[in-house]
Parts: sequence; structure tokens; C-alpha cells
Amino acid sequence: MISMKQLIRPVAIAAAFFYGSTTSAQQLSPADQEYFEAKIRPILIDYCYDCHGDGATKGGLDLSTKAGALAGGSAGPAVAPGDPGKSIMIIRMKDLGDPMPPAGKDAVPDELIAELENWIRRGAPDPRTGKSAGVLKSEQDFAKAKEHWGFQKVKEPKVPSADLIFSGKLKGWIKNPIDSYVLEKLEEQEMVPSLPADQWSLLRRVYFDLIGLPPSYEDMQRFTSGQETFEQVVDRLLASPQYGERWGRHWLDVARYADSTGNDNRRGQLARYIYAHTYRDWVIESMNEDKPYNQFLIEQFAADRQKGDHGDLAALGFLTLGPRIAGGDEIIDDRIDVTTRGIMGLSVYCARCHDHKFDPVPTADYYSLYGVFRSSREPNEQDKPILIPNLAKGANGKPAAGSSGSYASNPDYAEFLGKMDKLEKDHEQFRLKEEYEREKESREKAKTYMYWTEMFTKAELRIDRNRGQFERAIEEMQKARNIKVDAKNRIRLKAEVGEAWQRFLSRKREDDAVFGPWKVYANTATNAVGAFIPAELAKAQKKLAPLINPDPKNKRAKRINPIVAQYFKTPPRTLVEAAGRYQAMFDLSVQQWMYANQVYSQHRQAALAKGDDEPKKPTSMEDAQKRFEVAFDKQFGEGYAKNMEGIRRVMFENGHPGNFRFDDLKRRNGGLEREEMERFISKIESLKINHPGSPPRAMVLEDGQLRDEAIMIKGNPRQRGKVVPRQFLEILSGEDRQPFKIGSGRLELAKAIAADDNPLTSRVMVNRVWSHHFGKGLVSSLNEFGLRAMDPTHPELLDYLAWYFVENDWSLKTLHKHIVMSNTYQQTSDDNPRYSVKDPDNLYYYKMDRRRLDFEAFRDGLLHVAGRLDFKMGGKPLRLTGGESNYRRTVYALVDRRNLDEMFKTFDFPSPDSTAGQRFASTVSQQALFMLNSPIVADLSHRIVNRPEFTNIADDRSRITTLYNMIYQRDPEPLELKLGQRFLQEQTGGVTTGGMANTPTWYNGYGQWGIIDAEKKVYSVSFRRFPFTDGKVWKGNNPAFGQLKLTAQGGHPGPQPNVAVMRRWVAPMNTTVNVSGRLEHRLDDDAQAAFDDKLTDDLRKWYDNNAWDGVTGFIVHSRAGNASGQRFGKEIVRADVRRGRRDLNSGDIQVQTGDTIDFIVTSKGYQAPNTLTSIARQFQLKNPQQDNFTWNPKVSIKSEIAQAMQQKAGSLVVSSWTASDEFEGATYKPKPLNAWEKYTQVLLLSNEVVYTD
Repeated sequence: MISMKQLIRPVAIAAAFFYGSTTSAQQLSPADQEYFEAKIRPILIDYCYDCHGDGATKGGLDLSTKAGALAGGSAGPAVAPGDPGKSIMIIRMKDLGDPMPPAGKDAVPDELIAELENWIRRGAPDPRTGKSAGVLKSEQDFAKAKEHWGFQKVKEPKVPSADLIFSGKLKGWIKNPIDSYVLEKLEEQEMVPSLPADQWSLLRRVYFDLIGLPPSYEDMQRFTSGQETFEQVVDRLLASPQYGERWGRHWLDVARYADSTGNDNRRGQLARYIYAHTYRDWVIESMNEDKPYNQFLIEQFAADRQKGDHGDLAALGFLTLGPRIAGGDEIIDDRIDVTTRGIMGLSVYCARCHDHKFDPVPTADYYSLYGVFRSSREPNEQDKPILIPNLAKGANGKPAAGSSGSYASNPDYAEFLGKMDKLEKDHEQFRLKEEYEREKESREKAKTYMYWTEMFTKAELRIDRNRGQFERAIEEMQKARNIKVDAKNRIRLKAEVGEAWQRFLSRKREDDAVFGPWKVYANTATNAVGAFIPAELAKAQKKLAPLINPDPKNKRAKRINPIVAQYFKTPPRTLVEAAGRYQAMFDLSVQQWMYANQVYSQHRQAALAKGDDEPKKPTSMEDAQKRFEVAFDKQFGEGYAKNMEGIRRVMFENGHPGNFRFDDLKRRNGGLEREEMERFISKIESLKINHPGSPPRAMVLEDGQLRDEAIMIKGNPRQRGKVVPRQFLEILSGEDRQPFKIGSGRLELAKAIAADDNPLTSRVMVNRVWSHHFGKGLVSSLNEFGLRAMDPTHPELLDYLAWYFVENDWSLKTLHKHIVMSNTYQQTSDDNPRYSVKDPDNLYYYKMDRRRLDFEAFRDGLLHVAGRLDFKMGGKPLRLTGGESNYRRTVYALVDRRNLDEMFKTFDFPSPDSTAGQRFASTVSQQALFMLNSPIVADLSHRIVNRPEFTNIADDRSRITTLYNMIYQRDPEPLELKLGQRFLQEQTGGVTTGGMANTPTWYNGYGQWGIIDAEKKVYSVSFRRFPFTDGKVWKGNNPAFGQLKLTAQGGHPGPQPNVAVMRRWVAPMNTTVNVSGRLEHRLDDDAQAAFDDKLTDDLRKWYDNNAWDGVTGFIVHSRAGNASGQRFGKEIVRADVRRGRRDLNSGDIQVQTGDTIDFIVTSKGYQAPNTLTSIARQFQLKNPQQDNFTWNPKVSIKSEIAQAMQQKAGSLVVSSWTASDEFEGATYKPKPLNAWEKYTQVLLLSNEVVYTD
């Protein structure tokens, strides 16, 4: 008999997705490449290459290549991956007796040696698989570097003559010039091309390449029967909207697309890019439109400078959606990198600190581009344009003035604005309240804070590091002195206020105009009770005398503010008394400033009444006196306003201890920051993300303050060199390079990048397109086209494709068709043993490579064959896992930089922190384990065998054939059919499985119930299914339903006791069952807090018996019914639950097929709407009727019967049913797979699904 192990062997061998490597050598991740280039290569260049690189190989050691470092020199391997202790390079660098570099040269700093050791421990990841590039040291080197093939203009090529290759014997194989170039190389290698691929393989290949999905069985039959030619298939696929999704995803890798910044929601900055999806959707739409690639690029840099469609503004997300873990310079560096390396394969970021070591890119070029992006700015969110379909446009193609488009009359939008306005106002009030409370505390208790901060300063205690101790200081002092203070009068200091005073006073000196006396007295010695020692006080007075009464002849003499001097004419006895005098001054300044503002308010009202311009608020005491006639000097003496201003500033000006900014407060108070996050930031983010009226906005960039940038010497912003104009790269500009003149220069930069004669842009793009069709590029270093790039295997073909691309108006669809219509593309992937030795990597394309699907194509393909793929296009992203069921294409999954989905991380999704022109395939056990145990594959297996076209078939052979048609788009071979039958027979004990499909048993709804016979517990039940679900909740579709709803785990019964929510289980067979489950009632957090803290004992009793009296749950088993759908049955169990839980279990229930068991929940009592409104208003509750419950009932076949059934039919039998498992929209929780589901899972994870041939 065939075993499951035997049947699953193809998966264990194949899941190439998870098990087998697709390359002869393990590829590096982009992160490892970046690490090497940023950290390791500069060390080797600066300290090693003089003797061991760039042509110098002293001691036989060449550290300029990966192979040289691993091979080592005469002393042994320089690098031993994983073991720094055995790496000669590290040993010699640490050798004090015979160090490297040798004496007389700069030693490698310890921190750089530590970096090298860390690199080696990580396995010494080294991307230097290309040719060794020499370091540019002279003008001659620079000039020679310009001759690199990647920097030469693309010229119209001469296509090899078909009559000359193989003497014309294979001219019939050549369909287009691509084949000529490939065949010419094969001739040089004494090789010939392979046979054409079979039709089945070819159709799957082109489907996955162009739209990322498998063909249907019907598609396959149409093609193999000759009803549709290959060219017709290609044209149809290129016209399919799924084409844009497939190739848009490839571009999003380059654009390092993500839906988040990579930061968290700290400092009030949202971590989510709320509108990132508008860029993703624009990319997909542009691909489908076949927008010329040069225009596609230009719009991503300067759509705001174009006269195109308003929706094209979304293209600017290319620049604005980068990581934001750091700010400022790092954001600009990221934009330069995605521009140059992402589009042109040139690592200009290496020139940030010094001239590029390998490519002819001086540091000045980096800062020319830096100036372009520094001269651009991102507008505030409210100023980002709303992307409205069919928006009215003016003559310039932009939105017409005053045009509100379809959003003006959108009720969802109006609701969104209302909610957002309330949240933002509440948020602002929260911030102002926190500021006000600290300011009030600081101003009213200035003397207390002055004294206690001085005590901490003398003890050399920083308050920001001893917050708790400072806040308890007065309590501890009172406790030490046995001073009893009731809770109402207890004084507790606020650390952030103390910090402000300590920082402020620490900067003051003894000759300060306002705080001079304080600093002098604070340095005066006191006795045990805090009084100044007389002799020391006399010294203090002597020190202050020339400041209080300065020599009138000495105009430059330091003076104490006259008002302060007046308060300190007599010396204080204690420091507390001195603080009290300052408090009196501050109180007076506050009173007088409040009076000045009252006068201003009167003038303002008078001006508005007259229709005059509104006056500006006073900025100082002198300003108030001058503009609003507040007669300070007249009333208190000449110069009073000026002198009092010095005191007022302490209480009201920024940077002074009486003025607080919320953002400063939360930096020093983590609790305050968390409260803001929970109450406002997260809710604002959630509203923008989830509300249906939240409008899509373009993540635009616009011109800001224009400026040319000065070179930062060694990347140090505080060490500047010459200013360089905003202009394009010298190596690609020629001798007539001119500075940019239009705005920031983004438009001119884009046109230079997308110019027909730019030698890199077209080459890089056609190479990437080729790699997606063939599994590797003509240039294997897809992200590197500088001097470190690998030479192209077919340089003439590369240039031909680049020329063809530009000549055909930069049309990607035309390029795709040209490639896939070639015989080179249409070859079989069958191997040639002799050629595989001669050309193991198939560099000369003697056949087609067998390729492993990328993750998106694999997942989308599974969903497609299971009939679950949601073809909806565009819109906000959904979590791939961990949220509501997501059956959309993977391109629409949420990409969270900070918390990338585990499926993405497991299956080689590129890091969205930097541009990625190619992906690297890993082979790790987690991939196999994940998929073999994946609930996704189990879910899809379950859904496939429950598709109508499968369940309606009673014959096992026909079912197996149908599975092969669905999954592989072909009929099974006779042996495959036989093996499948034998496996199923083994699993079912020989029982025919035709009539044993799973059928739904649970239904979610509402209805009414009545007691027919109370003594015998006979009920009538009228059940109706809910008409609507959003995937999370079953509920009504109009307001009359109120709060009635059911979720996967619970729900709400609404306010009417005679209407209930119901889960109905329908018996699928005659058997005996048990029911189990726990009914729980609870108040939500706000209501529970009100119940615990705001109600008296009497009110709690009233709420227990009336408003919040809990719910009633009961179970009714029914068999009989009438024509109107009403059923009659007997109560099995019943319970009342209030703020608690009850188990509702019962056993030995005899059911027949079609019997129903209803699980009913109802409210216990009716409350009038005005009562509920009053409760909501009193406690600020969104939901005054607290009848939320959880109950997830389970029906199980009696264990003895279930065991007998299992022995007879194996795992095919379903013996229990849990309500949440069949709750539509809830995450499917697979039961142990039945025989058909197991068989289907094996087919889904086989080579045919994972690979394209």
C-alpha cells in the first residue's frame, strides 16, 4: 500500500520554494551587501590595498577580491569566515611585534578591527564576485575609468547575419535578432540551442512571467488545441490588468516601497505612510497603460512640474516613501541612492564622504544631487493633494480652482472630517492642558522649585536622572521631621518642572541681572536650621553691593535689575525667604502681563467692531505700553516696563522655566508620550487608515527654498568645502554640463536620467527585464553597472535590447513581447548533460533555466487554483497574516518596515530599507516547515475540495482528474491516477468518498423566540440569517437592526428582550451529540471604570438590576417546523450571566439529519432610549447598553460513536463543529485534514506548483 510518506516525497524533494537552491552559490542579502560596502570595503581600501590590492600582492595576498582574501597569501587564509581568531588578517593587525600595516604607516584603530571581527563572525559576507576594480588614484585612472563599457553611448547595433552563423544551417531557428545574438555565442562555444518547450510548459512560463498567475485548465486546452496562438496569448496577457500588478511589484522592489517609515509612533510622528498605496496603485496603472519608461521616470521626480493628469502626482511617492529611521541627511542620501543605484546601477552614495574609490564620481557630484533634494520639501499632510477620480481640471490640467470633486457630497468624507476635527481638537486641548498645568505649577510654586532644585544641585543630583526622588522630596522631608499632612494638602513636585528650573538656573551667574542675588545667596553657608551664618551673609551682601548700587559713572558696570534690587535692599535670613521674594516678583509680573493682555483684548474687539485689521498681540511689557497705552512707566516710574520685562520673561518666554512646550515635556516623560499615543496618535492613524471617507492623497514633493550645497568634508556637516551647483553627474553629462535652472532641478535631473542618450538607464532596465524572464541578467550584477560590475555575457545583445527599447518609445510591453517571442525564450528547460558540464550556469542560453517562483507568484497562484483569489485592484493595504482573511494579490499586502510580516521574511522578500533591483533566494528549513504546517495551505486545500466543481463529482477517479486540472492545468498520467486512488483507499479504509464532502453546519442570524409550554420547556424559534458581513461581523444592513451583531467569538443581542442573536447548528447526519461552551458577559473598559469608581452602592444595585443586568443564554433543540420557517423544540440548558461566566453544556442529544440546535442570547430587560442616552452622557460612553458577550459553542459527536467512525473512515470523518471555525470572515482554523485535503495539500506543494519549466 502507498503511504503518506511516499506520496509526500515530491514535496520534500521539491518545495524548491523551500528546499532546493536555485543557484550554484549562496547569494548575499542586500543588507549584507550594504554592510560590506559601507563598513568593510573602506577599511580594506584605507589600510590594506597599498600592499595587498589594486595590483599589489605583497606576500602573495590580494585583499581586493573575495577569492584572494579567502585563499590568503604565504602565511595562510587572510579571512576564515566565522572565526576571527584563525583569520591571519586579524592576527597580524593585533600583533604588536610585527603589526600590519607595518611600522611607519597608520595603525588600524581598535574600533575598526572590532568591525572586521564582527564581519568575519557573520561569515565574512562579501559581494565582490565581479571583476576586481582598481582604486582611482590619478587623473589617468579617472580618464581610463570613463572608457568602461557601461558609460559608452548606446548605438544602433549591427545584427549578426543568420546566413553566417553556423553557415546558415540554423537560420530557421532565428525568429528575431535576440536569437541571432544568442546563436552566435553558442557557435563560439561549439554548442547548439535546445528543442522548443512543450506547450504546457511554455504556457505556464509566459503566464507566470507576464501576470504572475497560472493559466486555467480551459486556457491550457484552448492553447494546446490550436484555438489560440502563442502570440495571441502574449497579446492577451499584456492587455490583462494583472500584468500591471505583476510588473508593478518588480518596480516596487526598486522603489523600496513600504507602507511605514520604519520608525514607531513616537514624538507625535505617525509610523504609517497612510497614503503610500496611492503610489503603488499609480505604478500598477502606469504599467497597464504601458506608459513610456522615460515618462514613467520623469513623473516620479517631477510630476508637480508636468502638465499631466492630476493623479500622476502620486508618482512622487518614489522619492517620499523611503525609510525615516534617521532624518535630514539620511533621507536625502536615500533619495540619491534610489535615484542613482535604483535606476542607473551606479552607487553614487559611496561618494558622500570622499571621491568614489572605483567609479569616476567625485564627491562634488554627490553634493550636486544633494542640493536638488535639499531644495525640495514635503508639504504638510493637509496640503497634500487629494486624488479624486474625475476631478474637474483647469486649463493647465491641474484641479480647477474651487473644485471639490466627488468628495464634497460624499457622506463618508463628511463623517471622516467631523471625527478627525474632533480628534485633532481634543488632541490640541490635551497638549494645551498639559502645558498649562506645568506652567501653572511652575509659576505658582516658583519659590518651592527654586529651593528644591538648588538642594539637588548642591547634592550633585541631576533631576532628570532622579525623577522619583525629586518628586518625593517634600514628602520625605516631612516624614523625616514627623510632620503629618493629610492627603488633600500633600505637596508632590513635578520632575519635568524641576528639570526646567535646574537647567535654567545652572546657566546663571552671580552677576546676572535677575538671578544674581539668588546665585549669591545659594552659595552662602547656613546653619543647622537653614538660616544664613551672619559672617557669611555679610560677605554675600558685600559681593552684591556694587551690583545693587553700581557706580553711576561706570556705564559698563554690571547691574542688578532695579526691581530685583528693590526686593533685596535688605538681606534675607534664609534661602527660603530669598525664594519667597522671587515668588512675589513673579506673581506681580504675571498679574501685570495678564492686565496688559486684557487691554489688548479690548483693543482687538474695538478694531473688529470697526472693521479694522486685527492688532497683533503684545510681545513685551514695553510693546504693550507703546501700542496699547498700558501706562506702566507713568504709574510705577520711568523704565519700569523695561525692568519688569526681564522678570516677566522668566514666566512666559520660550526656554524659561515658566513656559513649557508639550513636545519637550513628552521627551522627558515617557508616560505622557504613551498617553498621547494611546488617546490620540494611534486613533488618528487608525481613522485615516480605516475610515471609508479618508481621502487618498499624493505623497508629493515640491520645490522649497532653493540652495546649492557646500561639500561636507568626510561627510561632516560642520566641516564644509566649496559650494557646488545643482547639476547632473559629470560622467554622464559630457563637456557641456550646465547647472540646473528650473526650480530645485528635479525636472532637469529626471530628463537627464531618462534621456535617450543616457547609457545606463536603458541598459539597466532591459537587463532587469531580461533577468525576470530568464532568471539571471545579461549582466549578473543587476544593481551595479559601474567598474565593479560583471562584464555582460552578451554585450552586443545588451546594447541591442537597450537600443530597441529606446527606439520603440521606451515601451515595456513591446520589449516583453520581443523577448518572449524569441526562440531563445521558448526553449525547453530539459538539460543537456554534456553542455551542463561545459556551461553549468547556462550563461550562453543553450536552454531555458528551470526557475523557482518568487513568493508573490507562488502565493497568488495557490489562491488562484483554490478559487479564492480576490481580483479587486488598488486601495489600502491589508496585513498578509494576523488580521482578517486576506485573499487579495500579494502586491496589496501591507509592507511594514518596522515589523515585516513573517511570511515576507521567511520567503526572501527584499528589505524595503533600500533599493533592490534583484532578489536573492535562500534555502532554509523554516520555509519547508512553514508551508508544510501552514494554515494557509490547509485552508486552501479545504476550500479546493469544497469547490462545487469538485464536490458535485461522486467518482474518485474523476475527482483526482479535476484536482489535476485545477492545480496543474493538465490531466493526470495513468500512474498518477493510480497512486492517488491507492492513497485515498488507504486513508478511508476502502470507503468510497464521493458523498463525504464537508458541508456547512453553522449559520449566524437573529430572530424571535417564545415559550409554548413553560413546564415542559417547549419553545418556538423564528430564525433569520443576518443579511450583511464585512468579514469580521455579521449584522444588519440598516439602522433598524441597532446593536444586533455576531462575531466569531461573541456579539451583542440588542436592547429588545424578545429579539435575540442566534447561532444555528444544522445536523449533517443521524447521531448523538454533546454541546459545550462558556457564555461570558462583561462591561467594556469605560463602563467598568464607571461602575467601579463613579457609582455609589445603591446605584450599583440599580445598574445590576436594570441597565447593566447581563444577558440570558439558552439552547433549543428542534426537529419540527412549519411552512413559514418557524421551528418548535425543547430547551436543553439555560443560564443568566451578569459580569461573569457560565458553562452551558449538555450531552446525549439524539439528532437526525436536518435537526437544528439554536444557541440564543437575549438581553434580560428593556431600557428606554432616553435612559440609555442619559447613561451615555453621564459617563461619556459610546455604548450605554452593556450586553456584550462571548460564546463560541461546540457540537461534538459522542466520543464512543466518533471513535468507531474514525476507525472505519479515518481522518475523513468530521466529528466536531465549532461555531468560530465556520464563521465567514474569521481566520480559518483548519481541523485535521481529511483524506482529500491531505492529497490536495501534497499536490499544492509539489514541484509543478513551485517551479516554472
